[in-house]
Amino acid sequence: MPYYNTKYDKDELLFEVTGENEQVCNTISIYSQGVYNNGIAVKELWEELKTQEQPIVLIAFGDHLPSLTDEA
Repeated sequence: MPYYNTKYDKDELLFEVTGENEQVCNTISIYSQGVYNNGIAVKELWEELKTQEQPIVLIAFGDHLPSLTDEA
């Protein structure tokens, strides 16, 4: 699984998911933290780009990998 429990320290995780399957809950927590961190990074980039004098277009895209599960 691509979302390892060692990616973030426990005190870094802002999202805690609870349920019967601990591995799935940890995966969703780690994925959510990554999405949150990415949002902050994109906002910081956008704020910096807005200070430029010439017009700038920011295009962002993503793929569908890695999967949240081991299944293809």
